[in-house]
Amino acid sequence: MEQFNLEGKIAGYNKKTLAMVVAAIILLGIGFYAGAKYEKNKLANLGLLKNSGATTIVKKAKKVKTNVGTNNIQAGNTVSGSIVSKDVQGVTIKTSDNASQIVSITSATKIGATGTGTLADLTVGEQITASGTKNSDGSFSAENIQPVVATTNGQ
Repeated sequence: MEQFNLEGKIAGYNKKTLAMVVAAIILLGIGFYAGAKYEKNKLANLGLLKNSGATTIVKKAKKVKTNVGTNNIQAGNTVSGSIVSKDVQGVTIKTSDNASQIVSITSATKIGATGTGTLADLTVGEQITASGTKNSDGSFSAENIQPVVATTNGQ
């Protein structure tokens, strides 16, 4: 049991000191709770948290990784690979995951570093990176095609 004395002390502690310690603990608890709520809302606003904790974040990360790897389309809507065939409408490339990807080329497609190249400048076996839009039929409409310059030994 706590012992009171006539000088306003409880078991050897000053009442003011004890009140300050209790107040500090309560404020720390409130601060921690508010910070956790803020972080949860921030994650929810980014679309990373919908149901529960880390499981949702991991599922979201796996989904993004799957989209990149499976379609070989990275952020910015690009596709890369080696040209395996070409015709008047564009080229077909073999992606890094050995999938075939049709890349449609129009008169508005910029080809090469200066953007003045033509379909005739692209050759079978050449590595390219195309940026543009993936179509609902699975083909890719290129706005820009750049040849990938091969390097050897980091040079």
